Amino acid sequence: MQRQEEDSRAIASHRSYTVTDVYIENDTGASSRSKKPRPKFDRLMELARAHQYDAIIAYSSSRLTRRPLENELLIALYEKHGVLIHYANTNDNDLSTARGRRRARDDAARDAEEVEELAERVARTARQRADEGRANGGTRPYGWSAGDRTKLDPAEHKIIKLMARRALRGDSLRSIAAYLNKRNVPTVTGAAWSSTAISGMLTNPRLVAIRMHRGEEVGVGDWAVALPRQTYEDLRALLTDKSRRIAMSNQVRRLLTGIALCGECRQPVAGKTVVHKGRPKVDRYLCAGCHLYRTMEPIDEYVTGAVVEYLRTAGDDPDEGVDPALLKQVEKTREKIQRAQARFAEVDDMTADDLIEALRPLKERLRFEESQIRRREKSTAVAAASGPDAAEKWDRFDLGTKRLIIMEVLEIRILRAVRGKRGFDPASVGLKLR
Repeated sequence: MQRQEEDSRAIASHRSYTVTDVYIENDTGASSRSKKPRPKFDRLMELARAHQYDAIIAYSSSRLTRRPLENELLIALYEKHGVLIHYANTNDNDLSTARGRRRARDDAARDAEEVEELAERVARTARQRADEGRANGGTRPYGWSAGDRTKLDPAEHKIIKLMARRALRGDSLRSIAAYLNKRNVPTVTGAAWSSTAISGMLTNPRLVAIRMHRGEEVGVGDWAVALPRQTYEDLRALLTDKSRRIAMSNQVRRLLTGIALCGECRQPVAGKTVVHKGRPKVDRYLCAGCHLYRTMEPIDEYVTGAVVEYLRTAGDDPDEGVDPALLKQVEKTREKIQRAQARFAEVDDMTADDLIEALRPLKERLRFEESQIRRREKSTAVAAASGPDAAEKWDRFDLGTKRLIIMEVLEIRILRAVRGKRGFDPASVGLKLR
């Protein structure tokens, strides 16, 4: 960029021009493929039309613009306002003649064609990389080492697992970001951690080696898996489910807010402390839209009892846990997918359609096998809480862990209390095992 400016200034000096302004657009493409606005180019044209400049000097026609429409603006600028166009690295086009204008248009069309051909080659290469399960270029993804980016970086992998664990136990993403920033945990770019960055990382299919291309899953990546598939699915469900956003507030103080649903509109209930003069304060779950209000304490006790009873006997279920044979079958299916992708890269007579057709049944089988695993797996929190001493364990858990276990174990709906009926009615709280 510095050399281009130096050569352009040399042309200005040779033609006895005084340089008044310099416009540099490093981050904005001049090609017809670019959709970004060009505010500096627009400003240049505006001032040139206002007779602030006698000439415009660029390193080459392709540096000034590769958009045929903008090239027409340059021709009109000369014809209407007499502004000359000079290039440091290519010959000038005489815009006063039909031949010169035709050459200028030919140059712009050629430049646009070259950019479009380059874009097509890049797109083909990107698609081939995706079909082969290879990672994209660009900034190194957090959690994987430099180089071929297939191996996990031990320190960063530990941070990913920490973020996942804290998010699943109910911590807000903002509090996780603050925790990392306070301890000076570096990001890849050196920027501070943010809730947006953490959310994007924890919901990225790369964590479980899913290769995406243009928003679609196209195969299995050739890099190491950072999290168990079930943990990843739990994170996606938690962080992308709008109905649970309330559960990720900065300070969760109630057991079921954002988890239990209103029995009428099925939206998450909120929590509120009601204070009446001369009476003790009362914590309530509420759905403002349905005008549903329920006292919190007996509902919490009822739900807690149901969860603890489930955990007490959960370890007795012979079907709990994942069959090693099923895990082995999943690995075999993934290997078959990788072999099909490798064959596509090596054999010339195999088309992309052939690859898609070969992968379709394998991907369907993989999805089914992984669904079977997810159905049988238990989260770390639920597994740790299960057993005959579940009640004692439950008392030792913090609120975030309790909420995580409840979300995994129960679907809860809070109904209206029956008028005139004294005491708590268990039938007014619907519980369903997930």
